[in-house]
Amino acid sequence: MRSVLYHVILYCCAVIAFLHLPSLTCAEDPDSSDLCLDVVCDDGFSCTTEECVNGECVITGYNHNICDDGFGCTNDFCSPSTSDADETGCRHDYLDTRCNDGIACTDDICAPSEFTGKDGCLFTDNDEKCNDDNVCTTSYCSIEEEGCIVEANTSTCDDMDECTGTLEEPDQCGDGICSPGGLVCPLQTFQVYTLQHFYAGEVVVTNDDSNFFVTWNSNSDWVSKEFHMYISTEAPAKTAPAQFPHNFNLAQNVDSAEFVIPLPSDVGCNTKIFFAFHLVVDPNGKEICVGETCTTTTEKARTEGDKVPDKWHQWANYGDFTTCCCAGFSHVKQFGDHTAIDMTFVPTQDSRINEEELVQSLSLLLDHPRDAIIVISIAYDDGVERAVIGLLRAHRVSGSTVATVLMNTNNETFEEFGLSDISLHVVDDVNMDSYYYFY
Repeated sequence: MRSVLYHVILYCCAVIAFLHLPSLTCAEDPDSSDLCLDVVCDDGFSCTTEECVNGECVITGYNHNICDDGFGCTNDFCSPSTSDADETGCRHDYLDTRCNDGIACTDDICAPSEFTGKDGCLFTDNDEKCNDDNVCTTSYCSIEEEGCIVEANTSTCDDMDECTGTLEEPDQCGDGICSPGGLVCPLQTFQVYTLQHFYAGEVVVTNDDSNFFVTWNSNSDWVSKEFHMYISTEAPAKTAPAQFPHNFNLAQNVDSAEFVIPLPSDVGCNTKIFFAFHLVVDPNGKEICVGETCTTTTEKARTEGDKVPDKWHQWANYGDFTTCCCAGFSHVKQFGDHTAIDMTFVPTQDSRINEEELVQSLSLLLDHPRDAIIVISIAYDDGVERAVIGLLRAHRVSGSTVATVLMNTNNETFEEFGLSDISLHVVDDVNMDSYYYFY
């Protein structure tokens, strides 16, 4: 109807112009003898002003104030010719830039409705803006807390170490970090008992692509410095532990020892290995009892095993295990290949001991190769010397075992080698990886 009326208006306006009649309304010209225009131009948009000019209805003005919708985030103006104008001829542009709640993790948009305030702004949480790319945290946006909330979770994860994480014990999140799960290559553990059935600790065995790592821990009052070991792809045939291929005699008794045995050429992943471990344990001056049975003497001890070859002596049964491989072999890093010792001492000869003399003394005292003893630093002050000594693996005995021997050496023995008033402690923050080590 509005369109028909508008076209009638245009028609009338055109007739008046064609006949050169005055463009007056009846109210403006009371003389009824003249033709008058009883209509005015109206395009139907409330925000425009129209007049009949030269026979045409034209817009002569825009009233933008009529278009104000009362929302602060909109730009309101009269623009009836645009496609997104409303029925009044008004256009309302939504300006998101006028909306900002000061919270970085929210989406701030202009979306006027009955549910928004006078500003017309809508603020919604966007959890994605809080994503810290950490699988071990749960992050979300909270308008109430005015920002991101990051909470540690306990989900399964991947610590990017192929040697950790199993189906039974996967890598697990905790305190915001991914902690290693179970070992892909589990440690092989053998219990140790004396012939009199006294418990004498356990032996743990594992491997990387080059070596077997064999560790004995007393877990008791027993100590030892004599060890015999059989480890091979062939079942043992010899009856006496002293005839085993790997024999060790340390300078002092220790309550733990680690040995590094090169892999035979025929050993790969998933290879069956036969293993026997024998040692002579000492009660270290104590009485050791099992029930009512006690001893104060040295004993022969062995790992438990369910296999016994022909003519096999009772003191060295043997067992077996299977080698395991995983990329990087990170599970062997716990075995101390090299160790640094911080030592202070007073030379017994009232003269400074130089680096070469110190290495010579320690080599004799420890029965350890000179080339496997590194003086990292040495200083002399008012009759007291302080040195940091690196002990490297040599002859299949780990540096950590040599360090244990040194720590268990009594003062009288040190004095025999020109060192008195000894103070020793292990240094944890010295990088020993750059030093060469010997087998």
